[in-house]
Amino acid sequence: MVIPVGTIFGARNSPSFYMEAGEARAHLTMHVPQASSLPMEDLAASVQLPPLPTPAEAALFAQALRDSQHPGIAHATSDDPERRLPSFVDDSCSAHCRTYIRTCINTSVWAARQVFGFPIEDPHRPPCINPTKWIALVATVVKFLGFLVDTRRMLVVWPTDKRDKLGRLLDLLFIEQSAPRGCGSSTKLLTRILGLLCHGAFVAPLGVLQTLRMQFILNDVVSKAGRAPQRLRRWWNMRKIIIPLPILSDLHALRSTLDNNLYNPRWCRLIGLLIPGDPTITVRTDASTNGMGGWSADLPHMWRLSISDLVACSLPVFSRNNVHNYFEQTVEARPVHINILEFVAIIVNLWFIIRNLAQQHSTDPQSSPPGGHRILALADNTSALSWLQHATRSRRPVVRRMAHFLTAFLSSPFPAQFVRIQGQHLAGKLNVDADLLSRFELAPS
Repeated sequence: MVIPVGTIFGARNSPSFYMEAGEARAHLTMHVPQASSLPMEDLAASVQLPPLPTPAEAALFAQALRDSQHPGIAHATSDDPERRLPSFVDDSCSAHCRTYIRTCINTSVWAARQVFGFPIEDPHRPPCINPTKWIALVATVVKFLGFLVDTRRMLVVWPTDKRDKLGRLLDLLFIEQSAPRGCGSSTKLLTRILGLLCHGAFVAPLGVLQTLRMQFILNDVVSKAGRAPQRLRRWWNMRKIIIPLPILSDLHALRSTLDNNLYNPRWCRLIGLLIPGDPTITVRTDASTNGMGGWSADLPHMWRLSISDLVACSLPVFSRNNVHNYFEQTVEARPVHINILEFVAIIVNLWFIIRNLAQQHSTDPQSSPPGGHRILALADNTSALSWLQHATRSRRPVVRRMAHFLTAFLSSPFPAQFVRIQGQHLAGKLNVDADLLSRFELAPS
């Protein structure tokens, strides 16, 4: 028999029963009968509520949309309104509307003490909720895992203090790079910049885009150093890297977005766009060696382009690969890689959809749903769909340039605020409608 005595939370070797008590507390918190009649615990009694919002402020509160994955809160069968939503999050946060927040907090504290023991039961044992860490002030904007969560705007924001820190690191990088040639910047400084950006990229994909090439340079330097030097602190501090001018230009562009505007759309994101949800718009695309096309019934449109149209627009082409799907009719060979064509088709369709949504929003700001637009891109090419999500990791110049363009477009103010792109594979034989748009020999008109 093995008894774990010191394990990391969530590790593989953690005991299977490590959350049984926590789950019991959560269940008790959610289902205690007549929650409003419970005696008020001292920690809950110390809670201070913020001032009431003005009618003008309340009118601007963001609303959530109900869908199959988030059906909303079911009304309780009893007459006790507090049972509708005494939510419980990770032992450290309670959420509710203003009317019932104190009861919600009291229920959480009471349930914890029911499961783990009340302070008066054993004065020599530390309380299950540390009063020195208790925050008595209820807030509508809270800091969680390094981000600010605004419950009135329904936004997740990368805080300005982290932006200031990133700005100082970038300024130091620029100073070191402007020194006499041969100096460069330490690998440690580059890793600090990239690590901070990886955190902010949760709400700002543009940050990853503008540091991608620097990441490739750092990876090359580390891979060539061997295993032993990487473990030496001196190597990380002393090894110098000279950043090429195009990459410095990317970093200067990134530096210009690091302002003190807390709600800068480049550094915040709607909560509804960060969690899974049903798509609001579904688009279908397809490409072949004859052309490409796409359509959507949600934002009614249909388009098609021939391969000659694309070549006339200087589409990057390859001269070595002409791939056909197994069910496709044989057509005259064209020197265009089919995976590239599929990716371009998705980009064209997203450009069309988002541009139209942005025009609607400019004339009617209420046209955007409260949780934002979720665009589901259906395609029958797994490579193109993979590039849609992870193209910035590709070393292929053509793919990376198109990915840079797409990510920059999606990081412009409107899509950064209101749009989330999701990709899903649709088997080729099920993509008949889009197939007809890309294969002129099947549907000439």
